[in-house]
Amino acid sequence: MAVRDLYLEVSEYFKQFGSIKKCNVPFGETGFNKGYSWVIFHSQHSVHKVLKESHTLEGAQLKIKSAPFQSSVKLRSILSGMD
Repeated sequence: MAVRDLYLEVSEYFKQFGSIKKCNVPFGETGFNKGYSWVIFHSQHSVHKVLKESHTLEGAQLKIKSAPFQSSVKLRSILSGMD
């Protein structure tokens, strides 16, 4: 999936939980997603809403954890569906 398409898909999906300040979908030198993304919300409340549910995107179950910086979550694809 193209960089912009995956970025839009991740940000579109997670905006249902609150206003997104930043979304980062890193890609490696080979052009494939590294298997994780960061979503930074404007409020910690949005993070709590995300953490309460399970999530699937592009057929891949996501492992969600609170990130080390405020109001953000780190998403990791459990399956390779986000590659």
